[in-house]
Amino acid sequence: MAIINSLLTNGINLDPIDSVGGLQQIWICASYSFTGATFGATASRLDSLQGSGTFFQFDIAKDTASWTETATIAPASGTLFYQGDLLMVFHKLEQYRRNQLNLLSRNRFIRAVFLDNNNRWWFVGLRRGAQLTTGTNQSGLNPGDMNGYSYTIQTQEPDPAFFITSTASLTGFTWTAATIVTT
Repeated sequence: MAIINSLLTNGINLDPIDSVGGLQQIWICASYSFTGATFGATASRLDSLQGSGTFFQFDIAKDTASWTETATIAPASGTLFYQGDLLMVFHKLEQYRRNQLNLLSRNRFIRAVFLDNNNRWWFVGLRRGAQLTTGTNQSGLNPGDMNGYSYTIQTQEPDPAFFITSTASLTGFTWTAATIVTT
């Protein structure tokens, strides 16, 4: 039996303490077509993605969204995948938010792009897509409690999330900013 190991190419140095948590922007695409992709030299960077579809902006308040990615390695079965959880919180229970989240929950192959608070863009759901897996609508109990929605989009991919230099590297797609809706 041959054992094939992935060769390490470098160690990991200790960076200065200069990063922060959280997300600034989230864009979601539920209807798309990909025609090509180019990856960086290390395959962790998505240099370009060509296709068509519309990414919609989901506005988030400061300190209300996060990305968590967990590697699941099963030596007994010889498998590895990365589960990503994109948590989004939207304040205020309103009909139009409810309707959009309801539509989003019915999609099986979501792609998402987000900008973290370190000004780095990430693309998730490239190979297997993402899906909204949990959601909570809450009114709050006390006047200071949150009234709104807390939803998670989940990925289970063979690779970690891909770094992209900017949304300009995704060509052929339409980017639709969030609009103010009054109900």
